[in-house]
Amino acid sequence: MEKPQTPTLDKMSKVSDQSQNIGAFLDWLNQQGIFLCKNKEIFDLCRKCDGLCQKEDVICSLCKGTGLYIYRTDILPIKKSFNNLLHEYFEIDPKEEEKERREIIRYIQEIKK
Repeated sequence: MEKPQTPTLDKMSKVSDQSQNIGAFLDWLNQQGIFLCKNKEIFDLCRKCDGLCQKEDVICSLCKGTGLYIYRTDILPIKKSFNNLLHEYFEIDPKEEEKERREIIRYIQEIKK
């Protein structure tokens, strides 16, 4: 059996130190009570034109012709794990990572026979 190619695991190895440092910083932020969040804009019908500017050729100055305006902006916690965020940041596919790990295990099992 030929040794499997592991480009994803190789990439992970190259960014390991950087990834560990970022992960440690994210953990530290959590310990300080600081959490990663994102804005979510909540829209409603425009209070000036009541959404009618979408049906007419008049462009409302508040909604700029969309018929909607931002009613409020909520701040929501990010539901992704730090591990998932790091995978995204370093452009590492977790499915490919797992596939390569399994291939290595199979390879080791085969050569031990």
